[in-house]
Amino acid sequence: MTPAEKLAALQRWADAITTSDAHMDALNKLMGLEPEGGTQTMVQRLQDVATHATADLVGDMDEWLQWYRFENAMGKGKRTCLVGKKPKRVRNLKDLLWMIEATSPSSATEPTA
Repeated sequence: MTPAEKLAALQRWADAITTSDAHMDALNKLMGLEPEGGTQTMVQRLQDVATHATADLVGDMDEWLQWYRFENAMGKGKRTCLVGKKPKRVRNLKDLLWMIEATSPSSATEPTA
């Protein structure tokens, strides 16, 4: 899979997650649904399946997608990570792909993204 194909897969994943989160937030407000209710739980399970499938597809062996979504607020947190001694601010999907490739066990060279 080329870096461009990986980036496209990450974009599809990010779009699906952010769109479904926004719809669930609106539905929760409109209907007063509980965050741990059945509908919310099912959507979260589907998001988890999509996240793991995308991680497998792009070679994310270290749960960077989970980190990007929850700890880095889909890039809005602009958190910095270290790969070796090299700091990298993760602001967008291109930066995320760099982190995935930089920490991949099969990556013997500099990441391509």
